[in-house]
Amino acid sequence: MRISQVRLLYAVLPSSSLTPFPDIEQIELRRELQQDTDAIYFLSPLPHIVDCLLADLERHRYQSSHLVWIALLDPQLRRRIDSSSNAQKQIVGFETLSVDFFPRESNLITFRDPWSFEILFNENCNDLVAAHLQSLAQKVCYC
Repeated sequence: MRISQVRLLYAVLPSSSLTPFPDIEQIELRRELQQDTDAIYFLSPLPHIVDCLLADLERHRYQSSHLVWIALLDPQLRRRIDSSSNAQKQIVGFETLSVDFFPRESNLITFRDPWSFEILFNENCNDLVAAHLQSLAQKVCYC
């Protein structure tokens, strides 16, 4: 995991909750097979992350896998996972947490999306506004 992601985990979970986990690793890096161990993945819903996950499942890197997405997964990416026979055998949990935002103050957050301003305030992007606002709403609506 990246340093910022590890800090996020330690910020939202008591350190005693993380003690039983032997390793926190980044999915894009080489890792040893641990076929007698269950894995909990905290994942960004990006195409290359799904590729890495599917590669792990193909190699049977872990005994079973619990997936926790930090934002809503695109339906096409979800179909790629669902159509994998290895995924069907190894995935025992699939959850989405809406935590893909960064609090700045008690009533202010940012999404670090460089295109958001352009989409919302450029008249040439009017046809993108509704979908973009829906995406923003999903990020902050924790249901």
